[in-house]
Amino acid sequence: TGTTITDQMDLLREQVKMLAGEVALCTSSLKRLAEQAAERPDDSKLQ
Repeated sequence: TGTTITDQMDLLREQVKMLAGEVALCTSSLKRLAEQAAERPDDSKLQ
């Protein structure tokens, strides 16, 4: 194939950026859920 190491590194870098974005999204969602749970400790129906 005509792909070089540089091409593969660029591709990997883009994938890492995408993954980092997804992780940030999940982290903020978890943080929001944790805050909601802290506000309503008696609410056991948090899905």
